Amino acid sequence: MEKNKGIFEATPVFKIFMTALLVTFVAAAFSAFYNNYSPAFNNSFSYQTFDRAATIANANFMSTGGNASAIKEVGGILYTYLLAGIYKIAGAGVIVAIVYLLALAAFFFTLLMFYKLGKAILGEAYAFLAVVVFAVSTPVVLAATGGTEVWLTMLLFSLNIYFLYFEVEKNQYKGALITSGIMCLNGYFGIVFGGVSIVYTILQMNSKIIKKYYLETMGWTAAVLGLMCAALFVYIFMGNFTPETFDASAIFRNTTFYVDSFFKDGFLWSKLFPPFFTLFFYFSLFIYFASDLKARKLGISFYFVLLTLVALLAEVFAMFSPNANTIYFLTPFYFVLVLLACKGIIQLSEMMGKGKTGALSAKTLVFAVLLFVALYNGISAFNMSIDKNRQISSIVNESYAQKFSGR
Repeated sequence: MEKNKGIFEATPVFKIFMTALLVTFVAAAFSAFYNNYSPAFNNSFSYQTFDRAATIANANFMSTGGNASAIKEVGGILYTYLLAGIYKIAGAGVIVAIVYLLALAAFFFTLLMFYKLGKAILGEAYAFLAVVVFAVSTPVVLAATGGTEVWLTMLLFSLNIYFLYFEVEKNQYKGALITSGIMCLNGYFGIVFGGVSIVYTILQMNSKIIKKYYLETMGWTAAVLGLMCAALFVYIFMGNFTPETFDASAIFRNTTFYVDSFFKDGFLWSKLFPPFFTLFFYFSLFIYFASDLKARKLGISFYFVLLTLVALLAEVFAMFSPNANTIYFLTPFYFVLVLLACKGIIQLSEMMGKGKTGALSAKTLVFAVLLFVALYNGISAFNMSIDKNRQISSIVNESYAQKFSGR
């Protein structure tokens, strides 16, 4: 594991900031275009959370505001109270603009953390290009500029994984535990991501004892964590657990079943990323985990495995909710997915380009594939943003959104 020398040392801060600014500016400009050139968000969940925050602020923070969101996975209490404070100070008319600025700062910091992890795992030569691949991917763009609490969860997740990678294996646990605890305050999926981090940190704290029961510990940890998350996902996505819930789900309404019929974003996240992209993720994850397994080492790869297990379960159970949109709760996981997928691309390119020069060299192959993925992601994010922005006029006319619409 590469020694960390500081968050900003040897980091292209300006290039990363300009990447975050460009993505946020383009997304905000398109949304404003569809709202008579006033700042707006292209989903109803953000305005429902704003409305709940306004209720809390108007009650002088003596109320929880109820659950204004149409879905349980959106509307974390930490984010809602942050919005309530902004509403109390600045009022309804500028809250959208303020949230855009806060989301930009959080997005910038998230990209900084991605670069730090990328530099350690991928190498300095490819770290910034990987940042671009991550920054322009569809779920990241929509989550970072969508106005829901996921941008705050992404910020906390990125800081948390920074501590997990650089500090925990050096027996420094405070940063990881604090960020995990704060994350648990930001909605159900904040609890999920924070919980996985806490479990991994506790295992690391007892790594000497665990080494005697290495395989048993990992197996039972994955099984118990998976069952606990499955129970939570039943509550989140399946409501009352009635026959009507099953009949209304996309799984049981299908007459022809394919593999992706059982996953909200398609098999291997094929609806959000290039179809082959996640194959590189699994290739890299397998090599990473197999190396630690062979050495009987409890490393960061096991944390990645636990996150992948939880993400796959969320994809399956989300099929039972017609309103579920993984962009607004699962996007922090894509930090790991994109990072390891880029690692897989580098590993395979080095195998294919070994001993070759020129256009067939490993470095050329890596840059060609990563540039293609970045271009694909950018076009996909643009198209999906346009589709969602077309809904803005109907969203801002809803009673809960009118006072925040800026019209």
